[in-house]
Amino acid sequence: MGAVISNENVGEISLQNELLQRLAGRIPLNSNDPYWNKLFSFNFNLDQQSRKTQSNFLENINPILEQLMHNTRETGNIATLIKTFNRRCGELEASAKCENKIFIWQASNALLIIRYISVFLAQRLSPTEFTNIFGNRGSLFETKKSENNEIDDDDEENLDENTSDSKEGSGHHFESAAEHFLVNLLRILTRIQVNKITIQLHAETLRVLLALLSTELYEDGVHERSVFLQILMLKVRSQSGDIVRVLLENFLQHHIEPLDLSAAEQSGNGVTDTNSSSFVISLWSTLQRTLSFGGGIQEEELDRFPAQSLSSLSLTLLLALIYYPAYGGQQNSYKQMLCIFQNAQEVSSLANLEASFKLDFTQLYNRLCQTVYSERPPLLLLYLLIHNNVGFRNFVHSRVNLEQLVLPVIRVLFDGMCTTTGSTPSSPANKVRGRSQSLQNGRPQKSTISKTSILKTSKIHTHQIYLALIVLLMLSEDDFFKKVIHEMTLKNVDWYQSDRAPIAEITLGGLIILVFTKTIQINTIRLRDRYFHVNSLATLANLSSCFKQLTPFVCQKLIGLLETMTKRHAKLIRAMRENAERDPVRKVSKNDDDLDLEELQDGNDDLHSDITALEEGIRTLLEIINACLCRNLRNNPNLIYTVLYKRELFEHYHQHPMFQDLVWNIYAVINHFTARVEAIISANSGNGSPTFGGGNAASANAIANNASVSDILEAIKKTAIEWPTDRLKKFPDLRFKYIEDDNTVDFFVPYIWRLIYESAGIYFDPVAIQLFKAID
Repeated sequence: MGAVISNENVGEISLQNELLQRLAGRIPLNSNDPYWNKLFSFNFNLDQQSRKTQSNFLENINPILEQLMHNTRETGNIATLIKTFNRRCGELEASAKCENKIFIWQASNALLIIRYISVFLAQRLSPTEFTNIFGNRGSLFETKKSENNEIDDDDEENLDENTSDSKEGSGHHFESAAEHFLVNLLRILTRIQVNKITIQLHAETLRVLLALLSTELYEDGVHERSVFLQILMLKVRSQSGDIVRVLLENFLQHHIEPLDLSAAEQSGNGVTDTNSSSFVISLWSTLQRTLSFGGGIQEEELDRFPAQSLSSLSLTLLLALIYYPAYGGQQNSYKQMLCIFQNAQEVSSLANLEASFKLDFTQLYNRLCQTVYSERPPLLLLYLLIHNNVGFRNFVHSRVNLEQLVLPVIRVLFDGMCTTTGSTPSSPANKVRGRSQSLQNGRPQKSTISKTSILKTSKIHTHQIYLALIVLLMLSEDDFFKKVIHEMTLKNVDWYQSDRAPIAEITLGGLIILVFTKTIQINTIRLRDRYFHVNSLATLANLSSCFKQLTPFVCQKLIGLLETMTKRHAKLIRAMRENAERDPVRKVSKNDDDLDLEELQDGNDDLHSDITALEEGIRTLLEIINACLCRNLRNNPNLIYTVLYKRELFEHYHQHPMFQDLVWNIYAVINHFTARVEAIISANSGNGSPTFGGGNAASANAIANNASVSDILEAIKKTAIEWPTDRLKKFPDLRFKYIEDDNTVDFFVPYIWRLIYESAGIYFDPVAIQLFKAID
C-alpha cells in the first residue's frame, strides 16, 4: 500500500523547517550561498500516485508557500532560486556524461521544489504576475495596475538585470529570466540523454513545464495569456522540431522504467546515501519519518493517479503544445512538425526538405496499438496523425496487421456506448463541429450538429468515444481499407456482448458493422446525439459498397437497426399528431398561460428535430443496403435472405417521397429473388404451386415453412449468379469525408488539460479549476 502522510506531524515539521523558512522569509538570498546545496539535498518519499497524499502534503506546506508568495516581491527569493538553477544548468550536460549522480539528483530536487511552487502560484496569480515572479524583485503585484496585464518598461529592466549573470557565456539574449529558465528546461529534454541516472531529471522537467502552463486551468475559457506559452510558441519555435521528436521518442522508448522511486530504491542507485553526505536533510526528506506503512494489502484507492512513466508525461506535454491551431497569428510550429515527420525506415533517393525529422513508423504504430484502448492520450495522438500526417496515414492503410489498431479503437467506441448510464444537456460534440460531407446527386451535403446529450461512462471518457468514431470515419475513406477489412478473420471475439454466445469467427469488416449497428441503436433509443448519429452512419456508408460475405448475424443486426429506426419514427409521428390534436384545446383552456404554450412549442420542435434526424438516418441505411446490393450482390447471399425475410419492413417506405427512389431497387431485388427462389424450391420439391410470391406480408415467411435455410441460401446463390448487373438504378458512390473545423481549440484544449489533471501525477486543486466548465 502507498504511504500515508500524518498531517499533524507534517504540519509541525513544516513550521519548524529552517531551510524552507529561509526561502520564504524576508531576508534576500544570494545565488552563491551554500544554502542551496543544503536545500536541494533530500529524499522525496511520498506516494505521488495518491491524490489524497499529495493533497495533504500541499495543505501542510501551504502556509510556507503563502509566506513565500508575499515576501518574494521584496526579497526576490523565487527569482534567485530560478537564477541558481539556471546557473547549474550549464553544468548539467557535462555532469550527465560523467555520471555525476549527486549533481543530477540535486537538479531533480530543485525542479521538484520549483514544480510545487509553480503549481501553487499558477492558481493564485494572473499569467503575467506568475511570469514576473521568476525574474524580478518588487514588481509582482505592480502589474495589476495595467489593464492589459502587460509588463511595463521598469519590469523589463528588472528582468534583464536579474538574469544578467545567468546569460554569461550563453551567446543568447533572453528577454526575461522566465525565457531563460524555459530554454534551459528544453535543453535538458533535447540534449541530455535519458538513462537510469537522468530519467527522474527528465520527468521533473516535463512536470515543471506542465506546471508553468497550468494557468490555463484557472481560466473560464481557452486564452492565450500565458507568457510561458507565448515563449514556447513564438520565441523558441525554431526548436519545435527537436522538441516534438524527443517527446515522441520518449513516448515510444520509455514506458517501462518506473518513476518516483522510493528512497531505498534510489539509494540502491547510489544517489541518496544521506548518512555519508554532508548535506542537511530538509523537510522533504524528514517527511519519511512521519510516514506509516500498512502491513496488509488493501483496496486500491479510487483517487489514485495512474502509474507514471516518462512516456506518458512526454505525450501529455506534446498534446498540450500541438492543439493550438494557431498562436499570435502564426501557425503552431509544433503541430506542423508533427504533421510532416517521416518514416525512418523508408528509403528514398530524393531528399525531402520539408520533413521535420524521421521516426520509426513501425515502432510508433505498434505502440499506438498497445495503448489506444488502455490509455486516453494515445487515441488523441492517433487522431491527429491520421488526420494530418499523410505519410503515417498511408502507412496505417498498408499494414497487414491492421486489425491490431482497429480492434482497440472499435472497443473504445463499443465499451463507451454500452456503459452509458445517463445524459446531460450539453455535448462536446458541438465543440468539434467536424462535418461529414457526402456527394449525392452531384452536390455536397453538410451534416448539422446540435447540442445534445453527453455520454456518462464508467471507464471510457466521452471524448474518447467521439475520437474513436472520427478515427474510424477517416479510415473508412480509404478504398483499400474498405476491401481488406473483409479479408481479415477474427477468432473468439469475447468482448462483444450480444444476445448470443461470444462470436467464434467473424471478419473485421463484419465486426465493425456489428459495433456500429449496436452503438447507433443505443444512440437512437437513449441519447439522440445527432453528431454521433450522422458520423456513425457516414462510416457505414463509406464501407457499404465493399460489404462482402456478411454473416447471418451481421445481416440481422443491420436490418434490425432499420427496423428500430422505423418503429421509433412511427412512434414520434404519433406523438406529434397527438400534440397537434391537444394544441387547440390548450390554446382555448390556457389562453393566458404563455409559458405552457412555449413549453408545448419547444416539445414540438424537439419532436420535429428528432423525426428529421431519424428520416435522414433511415434514408442513409436504405442507401447502405442499396449500395451493397448494387455493387456486391453476388457476395452477400445472407443479406438477400434477410431482406426477403423482412420484406414487409420495406413496405413502410413505398409511398414515402423521401425513400421511393431507394426502395425501387430493393423491391426489384425482392421480387426477382422471390420468384426465382420459389421456382427453384418448387422444382426441387416437386410442388407445382409457388408459395413465396403474392406480395402480401404473410408470404414473407413462406420460404421458411417450405424449405430449410440452407436450401433457400443455395437457391439465392444460384439466382445471384444469373442476376443481370444492369437491372438496378445506379446511384453515386456514398463517400463521406471528415472535415475538421479551423478552430477546434475550445474542444481539445480543455480535454487535454483534463487528461493532464487525471494522469500527469501533478495535484491541481479541483475546486479552483475553471477550464473544465467549457466542456462540462
